[in-house]
Amino acid sequence: MTLCLCDLSSSIIRFCLLTIVYLLFSLTFTINAHAASCTAQATGNWNDTNTWTCGAIPGSGDTVTINAAYTVTVTADAAASSLSVTAGTLAVGTYNLAVTGDSTVTGGTLTIGASSGTGWTTANLTIGANGTVTATGAAKVTIAGNYDQSSTSSKFAASSATITVNGNGTFTADGTVDQTQYNGASIVLNGANLLTYVNQANNSSNGFFNLTGGQSGNATTLASTIGFAILNTLTVGTGSIARTTGSNAFYLYGATPLSVDSANSRISVSLNFCKGNGSQTIPELTNGYDSPAIADMGSNSIITQTGNVTLNGTGTFVLGTGGGAGVAAAKIQTWKTDGYNFTVVGGNLQIGAGADSGLKQFDATRNVPGARTSTISVGGNWLNYGTGTAPSQFIADNSNVILNSTAVGKTVTSGTTNSPFYNIQFNGTGGAWTLQDNLTATNSTLTAGNLIDNGKTVTVNGNISIGGTANLLTSTGSWIQGASGNISNPTNTNSFYSLTMAGAGVTSTLTGHVNVGRGTSGGYITLGPGTLTGNYSLAVTPSVNDAITVNNLTAGSLINELYILPAVNNLTQKAITLPNNFVSTFVRIDTVWETQYSASGNWNLGNNPFNINNEGTSTPTHYFNMGSSALTAGNLTLGNGSNQTGYIKLGSSASHSVASIASWTNTITGNVLDLGSSTTSVSGNINFTGISVTPGTSTVNLNGTSTQSVTSAGQTYNNLTITNATTNAITFADGFTTANFSDSVPSSVLRFPNSGQYNITGLLTLNGHGKNTRINLDTTNGSAPKFIFNVSSPQNVSYVNVNHSEASGKNIVATNSVNGGTNDTAEAVPHWVFGSGGSLDLGTVF
Repeated sequence: MTLCLCDLSSSIIRFCLLTIVYLLFSLTFTINAHAASCTAQATGNWNDTNTWTCGAIPGSGDTVTINAAYTVTVTADAAASSLSVTAGTLAVGTYNLAVTGDSTVTGGTLTIGASSGTGWTTANLTIGANGTVTATGAAKVTIAGNYDQSSTSSKFAASSATITVNGNGTFTADGTVDQTQYNGASIVLNGANLLTYVNQANNSSNGFFNLTGGQSGNATTLASTIGFAILNTLTVGTGSIARTTGSNAFYLYGATPLSVDSANSRISVSLNFCKGNGSQTIPELTNGYDSPAIADMGSNSIITQTGNVTLNGTGTFVLGTGGGAGVAAAKIQTWKTDGYNFTVVGGNLQIGAGADSGLKQFDATRNVPGARTSTISVGGNWLNYGTGTAPSQFIADNSNVILNSTAVGKTVTSGTTNSPFYNIQFNGTGGAWTLQDNLTATNSTLTAGNLIDNGKTVTVNGNISIGGTANLLTSTGSWIQGASGNISNPTNTNSFYSLTMAGAGVTSTLTGHVNVGRGTSGGYITLGPGTLTGNYSLAVTPSVNDAITVNNLTAGSLINELYILPAVNNLTQKAITLPNNFVSTFVRIDTVWETQYSASGNWNLGNNPFNINNEGTSTPTHYFNMGSSALTAGNLTLGNGSNQTGYIKLGSSASHSVASIASWTNTITGNVLDLGSSTTSVSGNINFTGISVTPGTSTVNLNGTSTQSVTSAGQTYNNLTITNATTNAITFADGFTTANFSDSVPSSVLRFPNSGQYNITGLLTLNGHGKNTRINLDTTNGSAPKFIFNVSSPQNVSYVNVNHSEASGKNIVATNSVNGGTNDTAEAVPHWVFGSGGSLDLGTVF
């Protein structure tokens, strides 16, 4: 087109000129708006156009490349759309470098210093082969996507820089070139990031200064088989630090090595506390630590809880160096709960390790006394290595240890004798624990599972509580209640093999039935010289001779029942002495399982009731045999209330003393009382109903101090003797047969039932020793019909006052006696004959 300015008016000319200027300006703007490719062509400043092939200062839309041995220095804040350093050096210094795209340093060097602004920002950062990034001071590097320093010849000498990944990219680092390149740096992973850090010569000392992950609910995931140090603090937000398959570990060196969101954080990476010669803390996690292991790896380190700590899953707690060659013997590690709870859900608690030799301590002491009480729960094994190659110690304070596994095959190793428990509880349904050494505790409780004491000694200096669920305890060891406390194991399936209680200065209180011995195993028990009390029974099943030892229990000891159930044939039992009023029901012997149970020493049961029972419903063959030993007891009963019979042999040439003799119930027969050649004194009543008596050559002596009643139930005596020294009546409820019958107690009173017959095959000896102390004989109601003495040979008595009686078989001559009337003196012989020194009932003296 041809323009003819001459033909135009002045206004048209002005419009044309303006249009030309606008077109020229638009052309210039369009040319500058296109991204430039700026490559360094000389050493110089970033802001010098001569430095770049593009002849301009690179901006946010330009690609920047340094690929030759030039040094480009940033002297003011700079920007680019991408950055590639493959040779030479880019010196950012303390200015901001904003790269909207990717940054790559391969074969060259980039240096960056502390920045007051945002530092170096880029979309993705790759430090490739032979590339080096060096930070000085607290530099900031912020990445929107991925960080990749995976080449074994690459390096980021991070100094104290903070490297932040904001997106969901990866952080990949390789430690081949320099093992300390990140030790001063802080890594912040704000997205759902995968963290990989490989090729470290020493995982336990090379890593990051600070690591922040699990932010805003995201998961920071460690690649498999990596482990590295956190020299200051690991921070976890509302998300998690997770792991892929393999072994992952953090080695924590800071004084406050963990900072967590206590309500939401999750950590499923092994944690090793490693600050030597210093103290560290571990905070509370409500969710619990998912760490597969928490261990103390430092020299002289002390870790203190600042809240409850829980290891979820099968996590293992290891207090010690973990063993291995070159382990220093002087290492001392201590974990303090400070009264907070510590829980290993499914794993083991291990104090000490195999190659350690220095003291390891798990300390449940409260730093503020009374403020808190630790509960330590373990779902696996309790391993306290104790002495030897790995000394260790548990300091219980007033803590509760709960072993709550639900699986069998668990173990408890208590360690040294200075590592007792305070409260220990076994409470895992389906769980089973086997003691590996002796155990000491203040209180012990079994509520669920099975404790196998494995022949070890369990000393409890307080309460022993074993529940009523069957098979909570499998015992072949010795249990000792070493200090005053309650005790209960109410079922025989939870019996102690051996039990010592109520020792010197000890009061053992039964709060439920207590069982010792089971089947044909165990049954050792030692009582005294302390106090045994409680309104429950103590059941002992001895399986060896002399299994019961009683060392003079104190007066005031009182329980419901002492039940002895011998487990094998022909056992013997040495002397037993019990205080008066020791049992409220009885001392009971049950001979259901064995042929005989024999006393090899005197049994002094005081005034306590004594019951013999063989759990048979017919005449028994199993029996309790006093042998040549003496028996002292209260009421002696045979059988029990379930129509079961009893059998006792009172032995040979021994003197026995009991309060009374009777069967437990009068509705059965078949109980057996074998008197042998003993002398048995009875201070109370005799009732032989339901009892078959074998008199032998024995003497039965009625020696009470008040009224006594005798029901012979057709049984026979050898010698029946009255030595009751009071004037109270001795009443015979029915007839009897005896070889000899004697009463030489002045002023004694004998009462016989009307028409009752008393067969005396030997001697009848009655002697009141004086006119004023004659023995008074009469019927029970003081009237006819008469009672009958049937004697096999003529008898002589003296100083008696006889009423309502007749003699049968042979005459009975009474000298110095009184014929009280209604006797058979006027009848045909045989009859009573009152001789000289006597009188009629009217006072006539013969």
